[in-house]
Amino acid sequence: MEPQKLISLTKSLLKEIRNNDNNIREYYLTKIKHRKIKTQVHYLICLKHLFDITGKTSEKLLEKEDILKIWESEWYNSLAESSKVIYLFRFKDYLKFSKRKDLIEYFPQKLKLEERYINKNELVSRDNLNLLLENTSPKLKALIIVLYEGALRKGELLNIRLRDIVFSDDLVEIEIRKSKTKKRRITLIE
Repeated sequence: MEPQKLISLTKSLLKEIRNNDNNIREYYLTKIKHRKIKTQVHYLICLKHLFDITGKTSEKLLEKEDILKIWESEWYNSLAESSKVIYLFRFKDYLKFSKRKDLIEYFPQKLKLEERYINKNELVSRDNLNLLLENTSPKLKALIIVLYEGALRKGELLNIRLRDIVFSDDLVEIEIRKSKTKKRRITLIE
């Protein structure tokens, strides 16, 4: 979605869920506004769901039954487990900000995410890699090799700078500074 559309969506969501009884505006200004626009929209959508499902217009009116209504709702049960975790976090964050910590005890303590198993048939084989390398330009070849051998995500690859690369006789060391998990160093041997 284009940035302008996201900005207008943020404004309309704010208008829709903000009123004099709740502190959405303060929450937005202190906790959300500095984030990326897509994250702002998602936070506001979470809060909209919170108020839509409970039928309340303010966090001050929320009670135990309202929180339980969320967990029993068709909408919540249709979410993927990873989405449930995100919504739980954002609901809790808003309630803590609103000084309604008394309601947090009614939240599920921890959701168990399904373990994901890697199917070896879905991985790129050495033969397929070699076929790919034979049919690409030298510049692209280098990127593919680093991506494959370092098991990098695309964002990690795109954030590599010249200062992150150390060349020596037999190997190349690349420092991955920006990563989803943690900073790490990979070594590529010829």
